[in-house]
Amino acid sequence: MDDNLPRPTVSAQWLLPRLENPNIKLLDCSWHLPSSDRDPYSEFQEEHILGASFFDIDRISDQNSSLPHMLPNSQYFSECVTKLGISNQDKIIVYDNMGIFSCPRVWWTFRVFGHNNISVLDGGLPAWKKAGGRTSPANIIRSRGDFKATTNLELVASLKEVRATMNSAHSQIIDARGKGRYIGKDPEPRPGLRSGHIPGSYNIPYTSLLEPDSSTLLNKLELKKIFLQHRINIDNNIIATCGSGISASLIALALYVCGNKTTAVYDGSWTEWGGRKDTEVQI
Repeated sequence: MDDNLPRPTVSAQWLLPRLENPNIKLLDCSWHLPSSDRDPYSEFQEEHILGASFFDIDRISDQNSSLPHMLPNSQYFSECVTKLGISNQDKIIVYDNMGIFSCPRVWWTFRVFGHNNISVLDGGLPAWKKAGGRTSPANIIRSRGDFKATTNLELVASLKEVRATMNSAHSQIIDARGKGRYIGKDPEPRPGLRSGHIPGSYNIPYTSLLEPDSSTLLNKLELKKIFLQHRINIDNNIIATCGSGISASLIALALYVCGNKTTAVYDGSWTEWGGRKDTEVQI
C-alpha cells in the first residue's frame, strides 16, 4: 500500500485503511468565529477521529500580538508541535469538524514552517463519519516528537507587501469573506473594524469553492473555472486575505490544487487592515 500523501488533499476513503499507520499523524484543527459561541476543544473532547490530537489555532500563535492567531516564531511553533508528537519525517493529515474551514490554516502554517508532507482531509469529520470512519472521545498520549522548523516567508504577506500589490500589474489580491462584508453592507464580526475591502482586491467567498451539500473542495476543473470567472490569473503572484487569515488559507489551498503553490496569505487580514486608520478602504 502506497502511503505517500497525494497532496494537497486526501479523501476519507484514502485514510480509512491507513488510520493506524504510525507515521501518519492526525490533527483536529477545528476553530470557530468568536461570535459562534462554540468551543472547538470541548467538541474535540466529545468526538474526534480516532488517534487525532487537537491543534489549537489560537494557542499555537504569536501570544504577544494584538491580532488574532498570528503566526508564531519558528521556535515556539517547533516546541508546540513537538509536544503534539510531531516530527519532521511524519505525514500529517489535518481536518476540522466543519468539513473544510479552519484546517487549511494549519496546512498553510506547516508549509510556512518548512513541512510540506501534509494534506487536508477533504470534507473533514462529517465526510469521515459518512464513510464509516471510527471516532473517539478519548485523548491519546503521544511521546514527544522532534520537529525543527525552517521558515518559508514567501508564503506570508505583510501589510507592506499588500500595499505594494495593490499597484502591481502582475499580482492580485483575493478576499475570501462573504460579499456582504466585502462591499461593506454586512457588519464585521469583530468590533472596531471599518467595513469594506482592500482597494483592487477580488472577492471570491470561500464557500463558493466548496460543494454545497458536503463541504468538500470542488474539483480542479471547477476551481479553475471559478478563478477564471473572477478574472484571476492563477499564474500571477497572489495574496489571499479574509477576516483573520483562516478562510484565506482555503483560497491558498484551492489555488495549490490548480497549480499555484506560492500563494501568500495576508496574516493580519482585515482585522489588521480594517482596524487601522492609515489604510485605504474601498466599498
